[in-house]
Amino acid sequence: MSDVAVPSRVARLPFFYGWFVVAGVFVLCLPVSGLAFYGLSVYLRALVNERGFSIAAISGATALSYALGGPIGLVVARQVNRRDPRPMILIGAVGAATALALLGSATEVWQIYALYALLGCSTSLNSLVVGTTLVTRWFHRRRAGALALAISGLTTGGLLVAPLASWIISRQGLAAAMPKLGLLYLLLAIPIPLLLLRPDPLAMGLRPDGDADPLPGARVMAAASWDYALAIRSRAFMTVTATLVFSQLAQVGGIAQLFNAASSRTDEATGRLCLMLVTIMGLAGRLAGASLASRIGSRRFAVGCYTAQGLGWAAVAVSYSRPALLVASVLTGLTVGNTLLLHPLLLSEYFGPGSYAKIFAASQLVVTGGVAIGPFALGWVHDHAGGYLAAYALAALSAVFGAAIFASGWHSYIPAERSAQSG
Repeated sequence: MSDVAVPSRVARLPFFYGWFVVAGVFVLCLPVSGLAFYGLSVYLRALVNERGFSIAAISGATALSYALGGPIGLVVARQVNRRDPRPMILIGAVGAATALALLGSATEVWQIYALYALLGCSTSLNSLVVGTTLVTRWFHRRRAGALALAISGLTTGGLLVAPLASWIISRQGLAAAMPKLGLLYLLLAIPIPLLLLRPDPLAMGLRPDGDADPLPGARVMAAASWDYALAIRSRAFMTVTATLVFSQLAQVGGIAQLFNAASSRTDEATGRLCLMLVTIMGLAGRLAGASLASRIGSRRFAVGCYTAQGLGWAAVAVSYSRPALLVASVLTGLTVGNTLLLHPLLLSEYFGPGSYAKIFAASQLVVTGGVAIGPFALGWVHDHAGGYLAAYALAALSAVFGAAIFASGWHSYIPAERSAQSG
């Protein structure tokens, strides 16, 4: 079929296939989040209670699982740029399911470490590097909304899949439950994602955003991208990445300590409710934030979001009553989802889709440092400064410092179509 005929047929379709890609990424995020991220805290409790492992031993395995995601992500990025990612998604799903299934029969610490390492490496093949790369190829003008919908699968996995895993383990025990959770991973990660995901709109005779026949100038703008080596040395890359380090230090550390902080100031019911509010408002805030970012521009939205994140953690720091903690959790939750959205959105906007996978993976590798340090940093300050006031003050300062770093690179944030040629 000729190149001219294909766009004319696509133009008559009532939908754009890219939204099926968004749906595929959303579903793929469900097991990655619910069974390989939030689920780790569920497995920790069961391994300690049923098998007698120490919390320190299992926490070390959890850290290993997270840590492997960064370097493996760089390898994944190169593969996504070269070929269809679906075989890699299949391999990752089988590996993750195997790790989960075998975890139920693990009786030695070294076995836990080996299986968590396998889980971390395998889920990296199904990670945001893959999902956000596909979405950035399929959407240019409507990228913010598409990314917001796609990565909302992470939050949904935490709300639905992780509690389901916890319920199955509580009812059946670790040995009987883990093979079922491995099967659940396969059922979520393989059929729908492999059916819906496609590597590139051009391979299907389509254009990004469903544009049937763009003007020549528009086609060049959509394809404009930075070279990877040039991008990672740019001020925009350095400031965006540094901003996310401090933002994620505050966010991951703050959320990790929130249940204990709210419970110690009020009661456990309030602690659970605070966590639920942060998660739910994170989802709602992300969907609303995507529209707002498109209206006012990603730069203004980002600096406002990072600043608001700091104010939210400051509110948690000084809240001691149930109503105050709930209000602070709502305010903080509205920024939580958007800080995750901004990472792929900013990098794809400023550097284009060409080398996005490698650029995002390199940035994520650095940002992982903030993710890993956050819970430890807030816990250390709590222990040495006498409470959560100082700990959450640190989270607030970290987020605001991140906003200041982002603002310092303001003039380097130029969309790829205007900056790619000049570097």
